[in-house]
Amino acid sequence: MNSTAEKNEYKSGYKKTELGWIPKGWNIAKLENLGSFSKGKGIRKDEVMLNGYPCIRYGEIYKDFNFIVKKTHSFINCESAKNSEKIKRNDILFTGSGEKREEIGKAVAYMNDQEAYAGGDIIIFTPEQNAIGSYFLSYYLNTEGRKYLNKLGQGDSIVHIYQSQIGLINVILPPIQEQEKIVQILTTWDCAIDKTEKLLKTKQIQKKTIMQILLTEKKRFIQFAEQKWRKLTIGDIFAERKETSKDIEKFSLFSLTIAKGLTEKTERYERSFLLKNKEENQYRLVYPNDILYNPMNIRFGAIARSKIDAVVCVSAYYSVMQLTKNDFNIIFFEYLFKSQKLFNLYESVATGSLLEKKRVHLSEFLKLNINCPPPEEQQKIAAVLDGCDKEIELLNKQLEALKEQKKGLMQKLLTGQIRVKQ
Repeated sequence: MNSTAEKNEYKSGYKKTELGWIPKGWNIAKLENLGSFSKGKGIRKDEVMLNGYPCIRYGEIYKDFNFIVKKTHSFINCESAKNSEKIKRNDILFTGSGEKREEIGKAVAYMNDQEAYAGGDIIIFTPEQNAIGSYFLSYYLNTEGRKYLNKLGQGDSIVHIYQSQIGLINVILPPIQEQEKIVQILTTWDCAIDKTEKLLKTKQIQKKTIMQILLTEKKRFIQFAEQKWRKLTIGDIFAERKETSKDIEKFSLFSLTIAKGLTEKTERYERSFLLKNKEENQYRLVYPNDILYNPMNIRFGAIARSKIDAVVCVSAYYSVMQLTKNDFNIIFFEYLFKSQKLFNLYESVATGSLLEKKRVHLSEFLKLNINCPPPEEQQKIAAVLDGCDKEIELLNKQLEALKEQKKGLMQKLLTGQIRVKQ
């Protein structure tokens, strides 16, 4: 609160507490005073089945669930169930360990009427009836509560937290009726996020299917049906770009990621880290629309077109290529190089004694045979796939906007900065 008016407004309708200003009529309580704790146990990976008694392993809380569990994905047999810990509707499940401090203490509310079983490294909290709503508590623990939990993780390679520590979390408690109103608002955003995520996944699957059809001649456009594809090597179409530079101030430094393509990395890496020969101080230059790839990770998708409107530099470890045929469509080849058919070819020419050290040398890459459509068909295929990507990009932006809106709402609703109508 920066202004006197804001302070007066809060003092007139709010009260000052150790957690800041909260509405009058709201309370604060330690989690240990709102219910009881127990500990999950057992359930090895090899005990998990496709049907049987429903169960939750702590890794699934990280990967598969967000705030609420309505349906389990794993099951165990009767004998495994006898050796595990039972959970029931309204229980809160915490992750008791993780690789990073920020992962510790992720909580989900179990909201299924069917009893299930919790594996090891899960801490179970059972709220007292009418003390606090499980939906509300899950939202609170994953926002305000996580700020406290992240500070408590103990350990180096594996970080742990214990129920005695979780029990000391202070929880802001609105009246039950107001908790329910807050949950109604937040679940509306959850539904919108869930629908957008499902639509995004559908569009991504559709794109993969279209790529498989169009890039392998399984389906042709009518206007090109009579034109045959030519068998060429990649070296017939591309050549290595060998330009380098020692002027490390002139060009922005970029790195290649599987998820985002060519990405500026000046904040993550010092320039010297990406040098192949630190004494020579050499970087490879990448021009707009060049194709570059990481020889060790191309098999997993580390290949991309430069969409940067300037010449940039990258580590000399990368291989950089330029298109040599002016009438060919570079965007078509960007999609082709990221197709499953080409991934299989990369795997076939990768060399190295260890799986994680295998690499695809540029000399072998340029020898690969590909079937190449006429330039006009390349352009048509590229336009269709680019349209798919634009739909996916739009959905990603919508999804991020919904998540940001929800995040802002949670922070304000759960602390009483915004009140709901009774």
